[in-house]
Parts: sequence; structure tokens; C-alpha cells
Amino acid sequence: MDGAEVKSPIYRPYNASRPKTNWPALFWACAFLIIIAAVFGGGGRRYPLGEMITELAALPALLLVLSGRFSAQARASYALPLGVLSAACLLILLQVIPLPPQLWHQFPGRGAMLDIAKMAGHENIWRSWSIDPQTTFRCGLSLIVPGTILLAAMKLNDGQIRYLAMLFIAMAAANLVVGMVQISVGSSSLYPYQTSHIGLPLGFFANRNHAALFMLIALALSSAIFIQPKPLFSAHKSDISPSAGGSVALLAAGIFFGFGMLATNSRTVTILLLPTLLILIYLAMPNKYRKWGILASIGGTALSAGLFALLANSGKSKIVNQLIDRFAQNEDHRFEFWPDSITALLTYFPLGTGVGTFDAAFRPIESLEIVGTHFVNSAHNEYIEVGVEAGIFGLLPIAILLGWILWKMVLITGKKTANADSLPVNWMGFHAGVGLILIALHSATDYPLRRITIMALAALLVAMVARAGNRAERPES
Repeated sequence: MDGAEVKSPIYRPYNASRPKTNWPALFWACAFLIIIAAVFGGGGRRYPLGEMITELAALPALLLVLSGRFSAQARASYALPLGVLSAACLLILLQVIPLPPQLWHQFPGRGAMLDIAKMAGHENIWRSWSIDPQTTFRCGLSLIVPGTILLAAMKLNDGQIRYLAMLFIAMAAANLVVGMVQISVGSSSLYPYQTSHIGLPLGFFANRNHAALFMLIALALSSAIFIQPKPLFSAHKSDISPSAGGSVALLAAGIFFGFGMLATNSRTVTILLLPTLLILIYLAMPNKYRKWGILASIGGTALSAGLFALLANSGKSKIVNQLIDRFAQNEDHRFEFWPDSITALLTYFPLGTGVGTFDAAFRPIESLEIVGTHFVNSAHNEYIEVGVEAGIFGLLPIAILLGWILWKMVLITGKKTANADSLPVNWMGFHAGVGLILIALHSATDYPLRRITIMALAALLVAMVARAGNRAERPES
């Protein structure tokens, strides 16, 4: 496959030949949902109004999705993520259904609750698997948003999925613009949620870490949008080079989002930013220049580090100084309550206490040493928290989904799918996989998927990964 063979059909899978008016109602319904999710979905469970607005916004797209059938190719491509989503819905349903007392008494970690019930004379009433079924049910309702996006993606073509990804990038940019207004004015009235992060560019989020992660994933998607697709890993010295316009656009996105991420003072995202930039630079380089691209990446990293050091030494950059102060802090209270969180996981294992119930489950386990210093409403580690709330029934689907994502990324880079027709779809899918890995890494110290905005974005990323790697097996969209 020489350069001419690659260039001629390179954008054909994006259906450039289709009429510009061929935008179905389902696409517009999904676009509307993404906008609403980005604006109202960043507050979390403490702000039920925003969650309700986003869930209601999903209904038009959901009704359109359910009004027709799915193709056999779509069902095959999306089988595993749909299976994981179905398992999550079934788990929540089982957790809220009242159970016979004889069965409930056997659940692990219910001893103290049973003793209290006996003293009150209520030991024989039916109770749910979840210790707070109303909260669990609310968490189940939030799955409507990512579920709708995943199902809708099965009926949209590659070009429409690409435009939805561009919309997420635009919403991340809008979020940062709002955040810059917030820090320039400095008034708490411009923040939509009560937060301890006043003075930082949160935009539509309540937490700086989630705002920063949103921008980091948007940067990864920007690379897929602005840089011309090319074989990801191949011995063939392809001469496909990024266009000047695409390179400038990606550079502008990197500077813009990079500034925003540093300004949030999120330590986890700052740590993830450097390897992400190195990966994106490597992928953007033509194959025949990638050895030099690695050296350029290292040189650019050294230059950036030197500039950062100069700004820090001068003391004139408020953003840099704040970020250094964050890293200089010796205390990170999540390390104090992680041992108790693990104890809670083991106490309630293998069944868990119900999705969304970590707060109530943690209270009886909490050590006296940390009582009164901080109100722990999250484990700040999604894997521990899922283990507490859902036990093996939550951890196993997560492990399966992560394994599937990694397997698909390996498949995407395989020689059998590295052909002209599959390049754009695989290119987007690989970058989407990078975004999902970033979410998985970030989840080790935080809880990004507890925000509907990130849930919606993750659903689209999963859909992009599902479409990739099997282009030859499915017809043109």
C-alpha cells in the first residue's frame, strides 16, 4: 500500500460523499443531550436537579433509538459494552427489590444493622440488598444518559460519531471559557455549585479534577480530529503528513487546554498530561519521521520543563506557584481513609451495600483517628468504592470492560485492519481508547464516572472503540 493508495480513500469512511442535509433526528437528539450533559451534569449526586434535567434530555434520543431495529453488525460490535451496561442495570434492579428476611440476614456486614433491627422488633421485615435503595435507584437512573448515547451510536454512521466527538471538544472549550471568566471575576456567584475550589476555572463542574480530566480527554480527541489518519504502528514508511492547518489547530488546542488543566491545580491530571502529550505527538508524526518524533517529544518536554522551572523561579506566575504548592503539600487525606475503605470493602464483600451507598457503608467502619477531621463521602478510588457498593458484581464487569478496551486497541493496530478503509475509524477508535485509559487511571485517585458529563463522554468513547478494528466486516454507514 503506497502513499497514493492511502490518500485517495482516506476520508471515505466519514461519508463525505453523502448529502450535507443527511442528518437524522437521532443525531440532533444526541447533540442536544451532549450539550445538556456538559452544562448540567458536572455537579454530581448532591445536585439532583442537574441530574434530572440531563436524564430528561436523554428521553428524545432514547425514544428514537427504541423506535427501530439494530443491525446485526452493530449488535456484534457492541455486544460486550452492551452486556456490561445490561449487567449494571440488572444489578441495580436486584439491589432495590425487597428480599425475605431469612436471605437478608445472611448478607455480609449486616450484623450491626440486624442487632438494631432486633432491638426495635423489626428483624423480620423485608429489606433490600442496598442499605439505601432510594440512592441506588437514583444512581440507576443516571445510567439512562450513557446508555442512550451507546445505543444511539449503534445507529449513527462514522461521520456523525465524529461530529459528536467534535461537539464534546467544543463543550470542553466552552467550559474552559466559562472557567476563565470565573477566575477573572473571582466571584462565587459565577460558580453553579457550592465548592471549595473558588478561584479555579471549574466551568460547569463542581470539582477541579473532573474539569481538568474533561479537558485532557478533549485534547486526545482533538488530535484524532485535526491530524490526518495514518497507520498507527507499522513498519511501512507512510508519507502521510499532518496538514499545516491541522498541526496549527492541534497546537492551539494543546496550548489552550494545557493552560486550563494547569490552572485547575489538579495534581492527578497534571501527572497524566505529560505522557498523554508524548503519545499524541508520537501518533501525529508520519511513520517515517517517528524516530525523530520521539526525540522531538523528549526535547519539547525538556523545553517545557525548563520554561516551567523559570516561571516557578521567577515567582511571577500565580498558576505555576499554586500548582507547585499543591505538589509540595505533604498531606493527602485520601491516604488516611483508604485503609478504612479497604476494610469496608472486605467487610461487605462479595455482595456490597448497594450502588451509591459508600457514605452510609463507611460510617460504621471509619476509624476514630479520622473521625471529625474530614467528612468522607467517597473513597477517592473508584475501584475500592465499587467494591464496597457492588462487590464482585461490580469489580468483575469493570475488569472485563478494561480488558476488552485494551484488546480492541491491540486489534486496531493489527496489520489485518491497517488498510485505507479502516484508517479513519481506527484512528478515532485508538484515540478514544487513550481517553478511556485516562479515565481508568484517574479513577484510581478520584471518582470521575460519578459525574454524568464524564459518563456521557465515556459512553461515546466506548462506542468509538467498538466501531474500530472491524471495519472490513461491516458495510458503509
